[in-house]
Amino acid sequence: MQTLTITDLAKLLTLQTRGLYEKAIRKNWGFISDPESSAGRPKRLYLVDVLPDEIQIAWAQNLKDKKIAEEAVGWILRKKFPMASVWNGSARGLCLKAREILIDRWPELADIKPAPTSDITQADRVKEPRIEHNKKSKVALSSKDFEMVPLYDIQVSAGVGVENYLDYAPKYLAFRKDWLKQKVKGNTDKLVLVNVYGDSMEPTLSEDDILLVDLSQNTPRNGKVFVIRVDNQLLVKRFEVQINGNIALKSDNPRYNSQLLPKDDSVSIIGMAVWAGGSI
Repeated sequence: MQTLTITDLAKLLTLQTRGLYEKAIRKNWGFISDPESSAGRPKRLYLVDVLPDEIQIAWAQNLKDKKIAEEAVGWILRKKFPMASVWNGSARGLCLKAREILIDRWPELADIKPAPTSDITQADRVKEPRIEHNKKSKVALSSKDFEMVPLYDIQVSAGVGVENYLDYAPKYLAFRKDWLKQKVKGNTDKLVLVNVYGDSMEPTLSEDDILLVDLSQNTPRNGKVFVIRVDNQLLVKRFEVQINGNIALKSDNPRYNSQLLPKDDSVSIIGMAVWAGGSI
């Protein structure tokens, strides 16, 4: 696992540390914490394999260590990944351009094949909201009156940066079947639960709320709350369908500005939120 501190990134990109740190928070760059930091507080270590393509390219252009390059070209080749290969809402792997730069410098690395997506670690795979459950567990936990809905350890951003520690299997929460049928028009086997991070959807959604998402509902509807992927981020926003057909991403918290939903393949609608619950 290759990591960079915010100071490393600032030197790499020739940017001011403060401005870059604010961008890292705003763009939700994946990181882990180093509790051994000499500064007296945990240091953020940004994971190279979840950083944006342009940073990976700059990193590859400046890399001098062949052993690190050898590790990197063996990472998953970053494409338009399904949610099976996201960490903290960001696509994992090495972008094609960065891989080409490393192989140009060390041609002998061309024989190293990128890891297939099937090699994604179990910690990543549990974040994929596909309904492929352990049927034994489901039968053991279910009754005729209840449906077991999987809670995946993935956080959707309703604000700024997020640090996520993953479980190795989904948890399940029980919902009454008759109640679910009132909330969901289609099959209940397309429901998943995720956690909310941030405050941009306050007061509707608060940090650490659990969000019930219907994956079968991915057609834009005015005024509804959706989980979406924009570039390498997973966000939860309210849709405002405008007269000209554009979709504005609205935050219920007035401190946050609206944004237009891009009209390209960097965006996908994951599902519509149908319920949220949390502590009081």
